[in-house]
Amino acid sequence: MNMQRNTEAKRLPYNPYIAGRPLSNPEDFFGRESIIRDVMQILRHPQDNAVVLYGQRRIGKTSVLLQLVRRLRDGGEYTPIYFDLQGKSVKPLDEVLYELAQSTALAIGCPIPERNLFDAAGVYFRQTFLPTVAKAAAPGGLVLLFDEFDVLDLPQSSSENRAVHTFFPYLQACMTEVSQVKFFFIIGRRPEDLSEETIAVFKVARFVRVSLLERKDVDALVRQSERNRSLTWSEDAIEKVWVWARGHPYITQLLCSVVWEDAWEVKPLTVPIVEAIDVDTAIPRALERGASAFHWIWAGLPPAEKVVIAAMAEAGDEVISKDKLIEILNRIGVRLIFRQLQLAPDTLIEWELFRRVDNGYHFVVPLIRHWVKTNQPLRRVKDELDMIDPRADMLFRAGLSFYSKGEHADAEELLRKALQNNPNHLKARLLLGNIFFERAQITEAIDILQQAYEYDQEAAKEDLIKALLKQAVLQTDDDQQLSTYEHVLRIDPNHPIARDKRRAIWKKRGETCLQQQKWDDALAAFQEADDATLYDETQRRKHRYEFESLLNQAAQYEKNEDWNAAIRVWELLIKDYSDLGDLLNQLRHAKEQASLEQRYKDALIALQNGDTATAQHLLAGVISLRPDYKNAALFLLQATKGVDGMEFMLHFAMHPRTRILFGVLIGALAGLATFVVTTLLGNITNDAIKSFLAFLLSFITLGAVIVGISVPLGIRIQKFIQKRPKKT
Repeated sequence: MNMQRNTEAKRLPYNPYIAGRPLSNPEDFFGRESIIRDVMQILRHPQDNAVVLYGQRRIGKTSVLLQLVRRLRDGGEYTPIYFDLQGKSVKPLDEVLYELAQSTALAIGCPIPERNLFDAAGVYFRQTFLPTVAKAAAPGGLVLLFDEFDVLDLPQSSSENRAVHTFFPYLQACMTEVSQVKFFFIIGRRPEDLSEETIAVFKVARFVRVSLLERKDVDALVRQSERNRSLTWSEDAIEKVWVWARGHPYITQLLCSVVWEDAWEVKPLTVPIVEAIDVDTAIPRALERGASAFHWIWAGLPPAEKVVIAAMAEAGDEVISKDKLIEILNRIGVRLIFRQLQLAPDTLIEWELFRRVDNGYHFVVPLIRHWVKTNQPLRRVKDELDMIDPRADMLFRAGLSFYSKGEHADAEELLRKALQNNPNHLKARLLLGNIFFERAQITEAIDILQQAYEYDQEAAKEDLIKALLKQAVLQTDDDQQLSTYEHVLRIDPNHPIARDKRRAIWKKRGETCLQQQKWDDALAAFQEADDATLYDETQRRKHRYEFESLLNQAAQYEKNEDWNAAIRVWELLIKDYSDLGDLLNQLRHAKEQASLEQRYKDALIALQNGDTATAQHLLAGVISLRPDYKNAALFLLQATKGVDGMEFMLHFAMHPRTRILFGVLIGALAGLATFVVTTLLGNITNDAIKSFLAFLLSFITLGAVIVGISVPLGIRIQKFIQKRPKKT
């Protein structure tokens, strides 16, 4: 708050802003001159004897009425009688008329009649009292001003004697029969929202609307603290008040009052200067201070208008098209838009709560939007939809009564009719779902409760979960059960029964896959089951299985001497399975064998091409690493001496001396074996053992003969094969 010295405060100031109380002092009353002028013209017209002043709640209707009373009284042309009907809706007609007579007698200055004169039919008041006081009134006649007239149209009693059934027809008769009396009514609703009985009273009345203040009147209202020198307002601050309140008299007074209190809370020595930021700072306290008034404005709205205004408030401070509005309502489960909901935006425009902008709607008073968003969120206001169609709500209550008596068939019929009239009636849908559940019609119960859940999750959550769990118990297929439990968990992610049942199904599936060595399927199942122990164990088993499979694969490649393929497998094993053993030696061995094989092949190619030097070098290297590698020694001999190794072996094998030497060697071995066996036979007394050794001796001798014959024969066959001409 800017504390610049402006005008010295010579005395303790007072707060000039009046929020929530009717303004009877003309100095506190701003604007409305056009309304008072219109009313005075109507009153002076001889054919008009009834005026209806209407507007939204807290718009200042009573203040206008009090100013009319003052001006009529001061003008001396009429005798005004102010009569507040608040609290009169449940009183009998004679009591209401007696209280009205008391107020009239006091204003006229005549004696108050005895209470027993006022009969239930109102004959004395209409035929005797009213004509008498009308003659004693000012020249223009008596003006009866009824404040809060529409409260009589919101009965709290079903008695046939209440005012809506008695006072309204009675007033209608008075307006027709009694002269020199004019009637003035204040209502806080649209005339078309009233009952037929109330509208009948107003069929000859003239209507005048109380609207928002004009900008010049707002400026005058805000600056009243400058008149008593308690505040100084910057132009930006006044503009900010206009932006937040938009000429709403109560909200303007409320906001200025809070700003004034904030400014003087620190007891400044000079007159504070109000800036725009001070107005913004006052908003939270203004909402808190005006809570009851905002609730009163809210309570005066019909159900459909409440739903629409809550949806608009939730959408933010932006222009909302009708399509966008319907989208918001659909998002909270309102699937069918009633005529009432379609007309609600236009009704709110008429009440100056909305204004049309291009092809959309916008809040007129931002502070009202702020309060609605905070205090009447759409999820809470949805209950109002149950009351949009009175017939549907009546059918629901009748169905509820039958249900409480155990007559479920009759209850179902009435509830279905209620939903036909109002598909968004939440309580009817919930009750119908419970009836299906109690009859064990689980599928039907789930269908109806799911629709209720889409409309109001919190209200339908418990009943829908109960029905789904019952359905899972009745299902025999685990796929269906799994789907049902997952449905429950989408509604309540922490539901213990659904969570445990779902885990059990996945665990069972995982164990089945594990037995079939479907490792990935098992892992996925255990992950869904949230079983870390089984998941880790399956990972280990899969790891070992894959390791052993690769080991077998590497061994097969080595057996087939496919060393390059073996190397690839060993490298993969070292990369991914080093935790299961040291595999470097196996890789090293495979690489050595691959190198030997490549050198050997290169040597044979060189030898075939006549490049004996390269062949000698390569074969020498092979033999240095492995002397017995294949036929490397023979091919090295061929490369070095020019002798075919195979020819050398064949010549050596077929030479007569070689055959004699080979035969001697075989004979020596056979003789040695005979000596050993004979010695053993001489020392053995067991006949069975002797027989066995004798058989062994015969077998060795026969083997020697076969070897002696087959080796030279094999060499001859090999020589024959090599000497065959090669195909070109």
